[in-house]
Amino acid sequence: MIYEWSADPYGKHIFWLSGMAGTGKSTIARTVAQHFSKEGQLGASFFFSKGGGDLGNASKFVQTLAIQLSHYKSGIAERIYKAMVAHPGIDQKRDLWKHFIIGPLSQIETGTPAPLVIILVIDALDECANQDDAQLILQLFAESKEAGNIKLRIFVTSRPEQPINLGFGSMDGSTHRDIALHSVFQDETERDISAFLKHELGLVSIERGVYPDWPNSKDLEKLVRKANGLFIYAATACRFIRDRNFRPRKQLSLLLKDNPSHNSQTAEIDEMYMQVLRHSVLSECHPRDQPMVLERFRKVVGCIVILFKPLCVRNSFLLLQTGGGGKEEEEEGEDEEDEEEKEEEVRITLSPLGSVLDVSNLTEVAPQLLHPSFRDFLLNPERCTDSQFRVDGKKAHTDLTKNCLKAMSKSLRKDICNLRLPGIHTSEVDRSKVKQYIPAELRYACSYWVHHFQESDLSPPLLETVYKFLKQYLLHWFEALSLLGKMQESIYMLSTLRILVQVNIPFMMRVLANISSDFSPQTVRLGP
Repeated sequence: MIYEWSADPYGKHIFWLSGMAGTGKSTIARTVAQHFSKEGQLGASFFFSKGGGDLGNASKFVQTLAIQLSHYKSGIAERIYKAMVAHPGIDQKRDLWKHFIIGPLSQIETGTPAPLVIILVIDALDECANQDDAQLILQLFAESKEAGNIKLRIFVTSRPEQPINLGFGSMDGSTHRDIALHSVFQDETERDISAFLKHELGLVSIERGVYPDWPNSKDLEKLVRKANGLFIYAATACRFIRDRNFRPRKQLSLLLKDNPSHNSQTAEIDEMYMQVLRHSVLSECHPRDQPMVLERFRKVVGCIVILFKPLCVRNSFLLLQTGGGGKEEEEEGEDEEDEEEKEEEVRITLSPLGSVLDVSNLTEVAPQLLHPSFRDFLLNPERCTDSQFRVDGKKAHTDLTKNCLKAMSKSLRKDICNLRLPGIHTSEVDRSKVKQYIPAELRYACSYWVHHFQESDLSPPLLETVYKFLKQYLLHWFEALSLLGKMQESIYMLSTLRILVQVNIPFMMRVLANISSDFSPQTVRLGP
């Protein structure tokens, strides 16, 4: 259906594939992108990913598409470059789209009377952090059916969430074609999941020496029903059953237990996630150690699920350690052996969670969610009904905000890279020197503390900490951002802080007035 849509020169120019989490949208998007790339029709693609750094927002969306398009056809790069020279400093997405995408494409000569079809693939638009940006992107798509002799075909996937629904709902019906993956292809999906489970569990049977008729057809059918059309359920179930630390038959029997609660579309995958956590985190844990193990789980995994960019174990450990795990101040001069021991505790916490996290190489690769539905589960009290495992999102963001501020307060200083050249341009600074003096955890803190603060509990102690940080380290923070090439993003972060202050202005003015004798409304405004 997608390939037929792309080949119709008179068809609707947007194809929206919607579906619940875990129904296979991203897999289809990757397959489609690979196909169009081989056919020479893929102009550009962008795969949004919450927690993926710049992939989690639209700050570099248009620029990324423009760079890919510049490699698509000779002549586009030159026109994009001319547009950059003619319009320096523009940062509004509508202007960027107009001058760096539509303008250059409209000037391309195709050499044939027939229009040239260029396809854009945009995956997981719902994972764009700013809902207004997501809706603006859809508006730009709706207005961009043609660019000169170029016909654009735009393939979009997302969950059917309200901002996306509203964005498509505001379009003329002639612009887009919609398919709801989770409701249209139920029979085909069930057959595919059955084939997948039969193949994967067959491999487990061979690898682990289980009887060749395992699992029997009845158990396989029940597992397919429990998947309820979710490929992520099937994939996670297979990883759980394959875990070499446990017997496959026992693992399968845990998943086949009847779930008394079927009051939501996610009931079965929620129950599976709960089984995975209970078995992986607590099955070999002595009862007296359970409170400590669970607290460590909530702290470590809670940090991973709210990070805006993945950090390797070493860097995330250092960011978690800032603040002393509940103590007000970290002991000075903590010996290296103790740090290694605590870092190992983080590894021990993550290692059993291979069913839901990528922990294949914790030494070099950052642990990441295998699917965003696990994040949704942990942060939602209606889905994660066992408070032992549930992550309090607001508390996790608050703790990480404090830790980011402490990390910056500890390390930021004037001329942090020892350049001793006040007038040097950022582009002239040796990148290796920046990495040396601004390590990964500090780079993360500088780049994302405001994002965490935005999601935090704006309590008086946190407001006091933010105020003291800005009063003492504002210019040092700006210097670090400049060295990291993120000075432009400081404008957004300051705007965010200003909005937060304005929303809470009466409360925050009272709080900050009590904190500092030299407080003034001008300080709170964070602007002219």
